[in-house]
Amino acid sequence: DDTLSISGVNALSEYSMLNRERNGSYAVSKEEFRRLQFRTDKEYGETRIEIWRYNPCFFSKNGIVDKLSLFLAMKDMDDERIQIELETMINNMIW
Repeated sequence: DDTLSISGVNALSEYSMLNRERNGSYAVSKEEFRRLQFRTDKEYGETRIEIWRYNPCFFSKNGIVDKLSLFLAMKDMDDERIQIELETMINNMIW
């Protein structure tokens, strides 16, 4: 499906040594989110839906958000493990 792209820690796990999380995490554009009319529950949901300003599928590869977008989405997280893997990922990118 070209509507959702894997994001968050699960996407980072595809580009690094981190393990996947049990719960899913996906990115979708605002327009697609509205069109699909997802039913959400902020307190009890098991899947994280990130609503992006642009369609993450434009840059995704194999259903996973691109490295630069992932870096920008996660750069302010407090988890030191995530920061180390983000830094490694971005430093190893070919520009």
